[in-house]
This record gives sequence, C-alpha cells and structure tokens, in this order.
Amino acid sequence: MIEFMYFHTGMNFLAHAFLAGSNPGLIVGNMLADSVNKKQYQQLPYDIRAGIDHHRQIDVFTDTHPLVRSSRELFFPHIRHYAAVIIDVIFDHYLAKNWYKYHSQPLDDFETSLYRLLDQYSLYFSEKYSFMYSRMKAHRWLYNYQFNTYIEQTICNLKHRSAEFKEADITLLVFRNNYSLLERNFFAFFDALCKVYKKE
Repeated sequence: MIEFMYFHTGMNFLAHAFLAGSNPGLIVGNMLADSVNKKQYQQLPYDIRAGIDHHRQIDVFTDTHPLVRSSRELFFPHIRHYAAVIIDVIFDHYLAKNWYKYHSQPLDDFETSLYRLLDQYSLYFSEKYSFMYSRMKAHRWLYNYQFNTYIEQTICNLKHRSAEFKEADITLLVFRNNYSLLERNFFAFFDALCKVYKKE
C-alpha cells in the first residue's frame, strides 16, 4: 500500500526542494517549514529560517494565484476544503512527470541527493517531521509522484486518513476528466512561480 502524505496548503515537498536551488539551508528550511512553530523557528540557524520564509512566500503566491484557484474550483463542489490538498498532490505529480523540463539531474538522483542532505540536518527535525520523513524515504514519495497510479492511490488512501473525506471516487473522476486542463494550468502557474521564487 502506498503511504498517504500529510499534505499542507501550497506547493509540496518536491516543488519546494526544487525552488530552493542549491543552498543547503534554503533546501532544509523549505522542507521543514510546515512542521516548525514560532518558538522552534526562532531557535534555528539563519539560513534554515531563510528557507522557511521562502517556503511561506511560495505558499502565499500559490494560494492566491488565479490558475491554482480555478484548478481547485473543479474539485470544490465535491470535496470542499480538500480541493486545496488534492491540487497540491496533482501539481507535484505534474512536476515529477515533467521533471526533465525543469532540471538536468534525473529525478531519481535528485531525490537521493536531497535525502542525503536532509539526513545531515536531522537534529533540527521535530518528532512529527522525523516520523513523516522516515515514510517519505522508505516509500520514495518524491520519485513516485510521477506515476498516475501513485497519485490515484494517494487520493484513495485519504479516505482512510480522514473520516471527513468520503468522495474519493468523484475526486478521481474529476482528475481524470480534467487531466490535460490541469496540466496546462500547472505549466503556466509553475512558470510564473519559478520567475519569482526559483533560487539558483
């Protein structure tokens, strides 16, 4: 069974890791941001805090972008606030699927390098993040984003993780019926996002 990730609003791990560029602190901060509270933030090194700030700026850009909003609206009548979660999942799918258009390093190698870097910063992991990260590595979430079957199974697994999510079938139907439109929305949105927030 494919593990379900506890997704957050805004773009998710693969996109954040990509947008962080090559600076280790920025990468780590982007990956940890959703698990860090205000007190923890203040105790982190400057470069990791900068990565957390970068992550949060990306989330604001994402949540307010018209193409993201219109993509969420396809799902909203059926699943309400879960539409934001589903679009996060789907957009990282399109990034992984089209990874070669954005990065010269194969996704397989990028994922391995990212885990190797994060392992060096594990002393900054919260208990919650450590648990999630162990699942991420074991089940190769970032690499598996590219496969339709993985995304569909992730959506199905959500109903087992949340008693409120009961519409997996209609969610999958909307996804399949709008696959090309959603991919076009992703490309246009992500190109705009990269122009503003992609680090070198």
